[in-house]
Amino acid sequence: MANETQITIPRPHAVFEAVMEDGAIIRLRRHGVPGAPRLVLSHGNGLAIDGYFSFWGRLLDRYERQRRTVAIEAVQQQTNRNHQIIGERDPEIRRKSLDLLRRTAANKETAREYLLNSSMISSLRRAVQIE
Repeated sequence: MANETQITIPRPHAVFEAVMEDGAIIRLRRHGVPGAPRLVLSHGNGLAIDGYFSFWGRLLDRYERQRRTVAIEAVQQQTNRNHQIIGERDPEIRRKSLDLLRRTAANKETAREYLLNSSMISSLRRAVQIE
């Protein structure tokens, strides 16, 4: 008989059952740090995803460290910037901020960089630096 490896699937933090119109039940299981950004893994057969645990289980800790760190950094940066913009009362400073945003949008390179930052796509570059 071949060597058999015993795999223990960790207990999920939460389980949710979604009942479809045809009565089918889809079970969702949440692993990782509660409240942290999520990575969704799916398979057409609920038991099959457990079969891949030896692969995806290795990703959990690193994913949590990477995505949680960059999500917090990006959201804090955007929140602080938005708070400053919204709270500014000086019309001249507000005009300059709007002019800068217009110049950013008018330039293909700066517009692209702005979109990469605001959509958190550029945060993925930071995430790969985190082990």
